[in-house]
Amino acid sequence: MRARAAVEVGRLQSEVRTAIGETVTAYRSMCFQAMSGSKRQLHMDAVVRPVRDLNYRFSSVAFHLHLMRENTDRHLAACAKGRNQKQILINVAHEQLYLLDDVVVGCVSMFDYWAGFAGTVLLGPGRGSKWNALHNLCGGTPPRLPDPRRKALRESRTAREVQCLQKDWVDSLMGYRSDMIHVAAEKPDARVVNHMTPNSPTLVELIIPLPSGLAKRLPLSGLGVTGREPNILDGAVALFERTHEAIIALATRLREDIA
Repeated sequence: MRARAAVEVGRLQSEVRTAIGETVTAYRSMCFQAMSGSKRQLHMDAVVRPVRDLNYRFSSVAFHLHLMRENTDRHLAACAKGRNQKQILINVAHEQLYLLDDVVVGCVSMFDYWAGFAGTVLLGPGRGSKWNALHNLCGGTPPRLPDPRRKALRESRTAREVQCLQKDWVDSLMGYRSDMIHVAAEKPDARVVNHMTPNSPTLVELIIPLPSGLAKRLPLSGLGVTGREPNILDGAVALFERTHEAIIALATRLREDIA
C-alpha cells in the first residue's frame, strides 16, 4: 500500500496540474480572441491567484499523505525494535488522525479554490466565490433581475457537474469536515499485526482503522484488502483520489464551456 500510495499521489498531482494548466491556456486564448488592452489583462490577471491557490492546496494534501506514509514506517520500525509498543501505538494513532484531519480540510479547500477560479472565468474578475455560493448560483431559484452571465452559468456544463458533485461527494465531505471540527473528535486506535505464512518472512503491519464517521459518511470504495477493515492511510489516499477525479471533471467541463 505504501509503494502504491507514493506512485499514485505523484501521478494524481501531475494530472491535476496538467488539467488546470490546459484550462488556463483555453481561458487565455479566449481572452486574446474576445478582448483587448487593459480589459484582456484584467481578466488574465484575475485567474492567477485562484490557480496558484488550487495548486498549492493540492500539493499540501499530497505532502500530508507523504507524512502519513513516513509516520507509519517510522513507528513500525520502532515497534520492531521492542520499545514501549503501547506508547508508540498511542502516539502514532493520534498523529495519523491529526494528519487525516489536515487531508480532509485540504480536500474541502480545493473545492472552494476551484469555485474561485471557475467563478472568475464564467462570471468575470471579482466574481469568484466559495463552493457553496457557486453551487447556489448553478441551481436553485433564478434571481428576479437575471444577470446574463449568471444565466449562462446556470445553463453551462460546469453547473451540471457542480450539481452532480455536490450531491454525490462534496456535501458529504463538507459534512464530515463540519462534524470533525464542531461535533466530536474521532477516538484513535492502533495495533500491530503479524501475518505469518509458511516458507515466507513474517509480514508486520501497523493497523490504524479508518475513523468510523468518515467510513459512514463518504462513499469510498476499493479500500484495503478484502476481509480487513479499511486502514487510515487507505482512506486518506482514497479521499485524495476522489477529489482528484472531481477536479479533473470540473476542469474538463469548464474547458468545454470556454470553447
